[in-house]
Amino acid sequence: MRSPLFLAATLALGTLAGGRPLHAQASANASTTVSADVVTGLTILKVADVEFGVVPAGSGPNVLLATDAGAGRFSLLGQPGRQVTVTIAAPAALMSGASSIAYAGAASVNENADDPAAATPVPVGPSFTMRLRDPSPGQNRRLGHLYLHGAVTVAPTAPPGVYTGTVTVTAEQ
Repeated sequence: MRSPLFLAATLALGTLAGGRPLHAQASANASTTVSADVVTGLTILKVADVEFGVVPAGSGPNVLLATDAGAGRFSLLGQPGRQVTVTIAAPAALMSGASSIAYAGAASVNENADDPAAATPVPVGPSFTMRLRDPSPGQNRRLGHLYLHGAVTVAPTAPPGVYTGTVTVTAEQ
């Protein structure tokens, strides 16, 4: 350990050398790359609502498949080849005034064609990813296809009425 007197003497000698304090001669630099990932816009187009049709009280579950005429349909348009993160938020029940019936949402995706029979099931609730495919050379936007379906269960005591709910589809690339 150096004494305070040694430090003071060292500083004084440094100041006396040329009348100015001595400084260590050093320099440093660093660089970084700046980038921006520019993408074409992303659009979700609703093609059809989910429609279970007439459902008798006390029946259930009433299942709607991706291939059924009442299945909901969405098209995602965006930059070809981009991975898209999709989230589907669905209610647990459909409402008619103060009355409700259980709804179990389901979804399927086809990245390659508008063909619900060849669609792959995807989760409702947590996010999933899909890739937008280029259907033909030279096209600058691409469709991905999403189908909403599921099941409703109607208790025998459910009052008549039109029961509705909202499913929100969010996509980000």
